[in-house]
Amino acid sequence: MLPRPIATTRQQRGDAYEDLAFMLGSLGIVRRAEGQTGEALSLLREALATARTFKTNGYAAIYWTSALAESLEGVDLAECERLWREGLEICLQNPNFGPSHRRTLDNQFGIARVLVRQRRTDEALSALPPLIASYETRFGSNYYGTVGAQAWLALALDQKGETAAVARLYADMYPRLMESM
Repeated sequence: MLPRPIATTRQQRGDAYEDLAFMLGSLGIVRRAEGQTGEALSLLREALATARTFKTNGYAAIYWTSALAESLEGVDLAECERLWREGLEICLQNPNFGPSHRRTLDNQFGIARVLVRQRRTDEALSALPPLIASYETRFGSNYYGTVGAQAWLALALDQKGETAAVARLYADMYPRLMESM
């Protein structure tokens, strides 16, 4: 379905870069969902490189940096963390984003998840509470990012052996999670 338009767009220049990045990235996300990780990562890397050719700190570059980082979470945590941090910097430098923009917060959340996965618990525990507060302030306590960050906070607390704090957090989260479904 997309290979022919991708091949045609690869030959064009100018504004076509943004279209090409969108097609490559979209196909990469589909391939990831299909379990074709290698092809997905290749397509997402090309989407990101293409988006950066168009505009290094634009929305497409921010979006495809996050998509590639998310795809690498179960594959290469070092590259994943590098990309989440890079995406965060791009968001903070872009005048249309800033510290409270959803994309900025999502990049912070990506970094926090990597920290928990790497068992860098103290770093995760210092990153997650302010992130949760930002999500709550901006989007509310039932927002999926807020609840998701709280779930990762519970995982980090569990790594520290703080079972009572984990139980309290889940008891607080559960009704809101059920309400949002």
